[in-house]
Amino acid sequence: MSTFHKRGLTIERLLELEPLHGAQLITGEQNKRNRISRINIMGSPDIDQFVRPEEFVMTTGYLFKDNTIHLKKLIDALHDRGVTGMGIKVERFIDVIPEDLLSRARELSFPVIEIRPQTIFSDVVRVAMEEVFYQESEHLVTLYHRVQVFMDQLNRDHSLLDLLAGIEQMIGNPIVVLDFEEQLTAPLFEQVLEPKECLHLNHTLEAKAGIGKTTITIRDESFQCYCVPLVSEGLIHFVPYIACIETNVDLTEVDCMTLDKVSSMLSIELTNQTARKRIEQKYLNQFVKELVVGDIVSDYDIDLRAHSFDLDLKDKWFQTVILDLEGGVFSDVTAFQLFLKKMTMQSHGQVVGTSLDKAFVMLLCVKQKASIPNMLQIIETAVNRIVKKDGQRPLYQLYGGRAVQDIAHIKQSFNEAYHVKTIAKHNQLTAPVVNYDDLHVYQLLYHLPQTPEVAHYLEEIIGPLRSTRNDALYFETLDVFFKNNKNVRATADTLYAHYNTIVYRLEKISTLLGIDLQDAEACLELQLALKLRFTHLFKGG
Repeated sequence: MSTFHKRGLTIERLLELEPLHGAQLITGEQNKRNRISRINIMGSPDIDQFVRPEEFVMTTGYLFKDNTIHLKKLIDALHDRGVTGMGIKVERFIDVIPEDLLSRARELSFPVIEIRPQTIFSDVVRVAMEEVFYQESEHLVTLYHRVQVFMDQLNRDHSLLDLLAGIEQMIGNPIVVLDFEEQLTAPLFEQVLEPKECLHLNHTLEAKAGIGKTTITIRDESFQCYCVPLVSEGLIHFVPYIACIETNVDLTEVDCMTLDKVSSMLSIELTNQTARKRIEQKYLNQFVKELVVGDIVSDYDIDLRAHSFDLDLKDKWFQTVILDLEGGVFSDVTAFQLFLKKMTMQSHGQVVGTSLDKAFVMLLCVKQKASIPNMLQIIETAVNRIVKKDGQRPLYQLYGGRAVQDIAHIKQSFNEAYHVKTIAKHNQLTAPVVNYDDLHVYQLLYHLPQTPEVAHYLEEIIGPLRSTRNDALYFETLDVFFKNNKNVRATADTLYAHYNTIVYRLEKISTLLGIDLQDAEACLELQLALKLRFTHLFKGG
């Protein structure tokens, strides 16, 4: 892997100039590609106070003819100041360059050039600076051309992939972008790296954004890179960026200048794209909401709107899932939509959603019904990771209705998911994912119609409790009593009541209902009646 390279006049190129004919690089061979931005001729012993980084210093040695020790100390000072190198004329005032000076220069890898006595410094300065100005003008012309090409692509409304392809063609190295929706776009790397490796690359580049040229590691190989943060509106929890990684050709200074220039224009373009997407997302949010509540009755309307959102709803299986978050994780609907986009990318299907009744509703769309459990697993893993990242306890649950194959039945799947949520909360079902099929006996009770026979059955079994002033207290006591496997002590602890108080209530309930709470058959029928009562209360009975 080559080192980071800047275009311009280098030590190596300086030695090729005609005025320095016969000059030799004595030390600092490994830094012969260091750039020279200007030439300085030493006129006083304390020149280290007047030099700038990337300068090349020349001396006749006159100032040090009687004190070469000071010349050795000067090497340290020039190196610390970022000076590119030093040229010393020999056979005029100094016969040879002192060995102790060369020894110190070798330790610092500091370039020292031995200049022949016939060399005219003014000629060196003139020719060298002409070369510097030529190189800099080349940079400006190249940069101007690249910016013009990029602006032309923006005006033609090219996609982000096309824009990145254009930059890659200019620079000759792969480009990576993390946009304002935390979406990673790395066309070349995504073809050779695994998803986990791309994720690691993103985290590495995000940490490098804004610190200039640096080194990163990919698959145990080091690469030079340059990463520029993109300017976004508002506060976000990540760092969007555009980065170039040196894998094909040397990453030059003009390449970095190109990224600096296009980053500002790309920031504006991504901001506009994000604004357009939010508007589109608002309408998609409404479309999904109407699908799950059954407000769209026209197939033509569904097809037209699905096509406008690039949704393929033909010959699909659908399942509605309610994501219930205690305390909340997503700051707003936009954050939820970004989450759904990631889920779509990670699964073999489409995931869209909306907010409804203080919960987030997801609609899973897949070609095969068998794909749904895997999608739910991906969603569960992602939610759990987000919750843990925010430092919260994983207080969330996913409630799923049954999968349906007809768009018209999506409403039914949503109603079932909502029913699952209500039943699960009432009965403290704590599994992270609860599907309609997990309700067991509640499925049977839920489908019982609200007939006079059902009402008569409830009245016969638990009617005496309904007619008392303490009906709510009695029903709560029975509910907790059965959930604690008829353990009176545990029931008292759960209700924060005295043990004897619970014993009294249970005896009163036994008397009112005319049953023995130790009778297994009587308790089974009572529990079924309580569950049926709750189900019918939920359904409005």
